Amino acid sequence: MDRFWLIMVGGAVLFGLCTGRAGSVLPAMLEGTGSAIRLAVQLAAAYGVWMGLLAVAREAGILRKAADFMQPVIRKLFPGCRTKGPLGETIATNFAANMLGMGNAATPAGLTAMRLLREEAPGDAATDAMCMFLIINTSSLELLPTTVLSLRQAAGSAQPAAILLPTLVATTCSTLAGILLALGFRRLWRAP
Repeated sequence: MDRFWLIMVGGAVLFGLCTGRAGSVLPAMLEGTGSAIRLAVQLAAAYGVWMGLLAVAREAGILRKAADFMQPVIRKLFPGCRTKGPLGETIATNFAANMLGMGNAATPAGLTAMRLLREEAPGDAATDAMCMFLIINTSSLELLPTTVLSLRQAAGSAQPAAILLPTLVATTCSTLAGILLALGFRRLWRAP
């Protein structure tokens, strides 16, 4: 990755020298760095709020209740897994964080859920449950895309929430398609 950035910066400086705009390179680099830092601080604030709410929900037992509420769906998606207890709670936490568009907040719960799914699996191969979890996690049904809304707000969008309906439709379609494909492949490649 270091080489990539070195090539990019070197290419920009070389392009500036070749076009006679070498004096513009440093101000553009400083302006870009300042914009990146401002954006990172704004995103950190948004993540702080959502991570705090997620921690409060966990401490208040809301995540456990959400896991219980989602239990019928989780049981159908992950047959044969012990979805009551820690596994169900981490899967529900991951799904809830993804539905709220907090991809980075969903990562710790996703890693924990995958570890728990691995502990239930015999052998070294990925199980159907692990594949299903990965598909749902990456397709990520989003009811409220908070990260994208934060980015649009930080960029000065006149209507940052204009993406709500298209995001809901697109992520619903991608999640349903992923689940249907996973179920189809599960039946197609069922071990004899």
